[in-house]
Amino acid sequence: MVEAPRTPRRSKLRRGCIASSISLLVALLCAELFVRSWIGAPRAERRPLLLVRANKTRGFEMVPNHVHYTYEHEVRVNSLGLRGPELPAEKGAELRVLCLGDSLVYGQGVADDQTIPAHMERLAAARRPFQPFRAVNAGVRAYATHQELALLEELGPQVAPDVVALFWYHNDFEERDIAATVAKLEKSGPITFDVSDPLEGWLLVRWQLEQVVRKSALAMELFDVVRARTGERMPNEFFEAGFGRLDGYLDRFAAYAKQHGVRAVFVRVPDAQSIRRATEFDALDHRAMELARAKGLEVVDALPELQRDFASAPALPVIPYDGHFEGPANASIARAVVALLVP
Repeated sequence: MVEAPRTPRRSKLRRGCIASSISLLVALLCAELFVRSWIGAPRAERRPLLLVRANKTRGFEMVPNHVHYTYEHEVRVNSLGLRGPELPAEKGAELRVLCLGDSLVYGQGVADDQTIPAHMERLAAARRPFQPFRAVNAGVRAYATHQELALLEELGPQVAPDVVALFWYHNDFEERDIAATVAKLEKSGPITFDVSDPLEGWLLVRWQLEQVVRKSALAMELFDVVRARTGERMPNEFFEAGFGRLDGYLDRFAAYAKQHGVRAVFVRVPDAQSIRRATEFDALDHRAMELARAKGLEVVDALPELQRDFASAPALPVIPYDGHFEGPANASIARAVVALLVP
């Protein structure tokens, strides 16, 4: 049987579809390259990811003596469940600073030597080389102030700090239900933090598929734009309730410092956008700092150092499609703190 010749109309439609597909692919490729040159390439996730387990006063803690990755950087968790090396058996004459905070102090996305505590140690050594100085990284991803104070009360006797620096970021008002978190983790056992469950079965397959999408800068930028436009701003009542709790937390912090004879320092970590322009978070930050001063705490504002270093930089010092500060910005924050502690 002889195949009927294609009609000119069908052939023209086929050529048009091919041309349109090629044009779309070229346009997407150009958009991908443009976004990569403008914002940067997405960071690749690497396994194993952060493991957490139940902690009765904090909800969760990092599994001690476990190795995981923050993007491509290895993180070793010590026996206290903190990022970094083991503390020496004898404290000696060193000035020891316990750095409380969330993922910004932990160092999401950066190597060990680029975290805020690591920069503090180097800066302090340069200022006063004859004075041993150790900054203990007690930052844990997604911790809020109540969890950070619970960590201080639990691990403070073992760390024996001379100074406790509480690093505060405006999202610390978003608090986790401690009791519910403990109940979930006691039932499940250790889980992968990023997926809130053990990373296995369908969750592992879904995570692997997400990593394929994450390789595209264009896809990540579109996701961020949609999230920014569809996200709802918290009502004023949320922030007023947050300041009410913060008032009590700072009383608790000041009381701990007085009881144990340590210096208590409150550190404002600003939103990255505040480096270039005033933001809605500045008022929250200033109110929190004034509250800390009223409690007799020493206060450090990291924004002036960040502005000095990056106000005229071509790009903000944050990890693309993530928002956490890069190592150089962590150095600026560390410099602001060390200027107070090591004159």
